Amino acid sequence: TLTSTGGAVTIAYFFYGTSDGGAAWGSWGYTNNLGTNATGIKTNAVSGLSPGTLHYYRFYATNSAGHAWATPVTNFTTSVPPGGTYKMKITFSGYNKTDMLTNFPAMVYLTNNVGGSGFNYSNFASASGWDLRLYSSNETDALNYEIDQWNTNGSSYVWVQVTNFFSNCYIWAYWGYTNASYTSAPAVYTTNGAAWTNAKYVGVWHMKESPTNLAWFSDSASTNTGKFFDPSGTASDTTNGPIGGAVYFSGDNDYIKITNKAAFELGKTNTISFWLMKWPASSGYWVSKGDRNNEGWAVKRSGSYQAIWGGGSVSLNGAERSDWGWWNTNWYYVAASI
Repeated sequence: TLTSTGGAVTIAYFFYGTSDGGAAWGSWGYTNNLGTNATGIKTNAVSGLSPGTLHYYRFYATNSAGHAWATPVTNFTTSVPPGGTYKMKITFSGYNKTDMLTNFPAMVYLTNNVGGSGFNYSNFASASGWDLRLYSSNETDALNYEIDQWNTNGSSYVWVQVTNFFSNCYIWAYWGYTNASYTSAPAVYTTNGAAWTNAKYVGVWHMKESPTNLAWFSDSASTNTGKFFDPSGTASDTTNGPIGGAVYFSGDNDYIKITNKAAFELGKTNTISFWLMKWPASSGYWVSKGDRNNEGWAVKRSGSYQAIWGGGSVSLNGAERSDWGWWNTNWYYVAASI
């Protein structure tokens, strides 16, 4: 929306492309001159966009008084015309609340003949599942997704960003596309965090990598990283979690340090959550932001307390403490707002 021209003749431009050009004219793939414009909502129709591709766009206005870029940069993924050889309806029946969730990342579980659907990995053109495409209920809008784990001999987990998520909502899956554009590489929007960032996640770690000392865990939502610390060098390993992979802590003060960035600061009204099974030691850290001593906050077990959420120092003075009676060999989902 052009809110003001200051009474001067104003020219508006529309920039777009497959990468975010920021505030640099030359970094955008395409530029459309919209001519002289008055205040109000601005639109621009474009054609010839590649299907199933993430695109970015931004408006720019200039006149004798100055210039301004619209904020923030916006993105969308173009639809892929349904046409895969195989098709399956996916219904989310576990959500029973009345609220509608927007851009919600939902987990899709796949295995051969899941739910009696007849689904079979052998029908994919790509052994890595790259020809999978997910659509909204009306089968017109391509949905962002990320393959967490793809196992043609067992269970696969796919996180899909459902635009409007509510009780018994559904989406469609298509696969069996044989064109090389579907099988030679994964779609860009499945690997660049689009399934998470539009839902306002600032960090998502699936714990897929081998947890050797000082190994990095990749962040699906952004460029943040998590480093595994194993001070004593005792071997730790990956294991099976409730959803895909997990990390086994050997109990010798192993912990994961996430990047010390402003997005994770206390006071940002963030929620941190994770799946957890029994911790073998009486005390120990699980996760910290930056240096666990002085750069933010940490989540740990200490003595008789099952969990401590806090920050500022190793002792976590003034921390919030929770004493839960679930210290056994079951998996539990732990979450707190910080």
